[in-house]
Amino acid sequence: MDKAAQKLKYVARKLGWNIHETTPSTRSIFDKLAVINAANSQYSFFNESASRSFPNTNISTNQFERNEALAIEAVCFFTSGEVGKPNLPVPYVGNGNVNIIIGSQIVAKDMPVKFITTQGTSKNSGSYGVINLAMPVVIPPLVSFRVELTGADALDPIVFENIGCYLYGMGLLLNFKTGL
Repeated sequence: MDKAAQKLKYVARKLGWNIHETTPSTRSIFDKLAVINAANSQYSFFNESASRSFPNTNISTNQFERNEALAIEAVCFFTSGEVGKPNLPVPYVGNGNVNIIIGSQIVAKDMPVKFITTQGTSKNSGSYGVINLAMPVVIPPLVSFRVELTGADALDPIVFENIGCYLYGMGLLLNFKTGL
């Protein structure tokens, strides 16, 4: 069992859940915002995802339901809506710092975007800039979360319409032997 799956099951046990034969699977969630044409821009992804719908986000709220969790293994930033091209995402490899906030706690702080070295549509191939985390970060059920990109480079809204964030990792749908 890999680190992400072990961490998910550890958190579930700490919460006192009796999990019976749960199998984690790969999961990704994303959120897109309109670009800001100003230096040192700040974006807060997933914070107000309830006010957006697909194709701007694939989650309906910034909390998982009581039976789901996510161990984040990678964070990806992308831009989309490049003028003269189909609305395909391209990597955001500008400057900025990334914070992952779960509940009221910053669990990953000031990760520099300019040092993105891996490109991939998942964790290892394709055309998006990806930050791979050394240890998975777990988003437990019923706890709000967001990802902040601060100090971002100015993006021209004539060139790019959106900036987005993907979270990749190990998802868990909890199967309870007994109810809560």
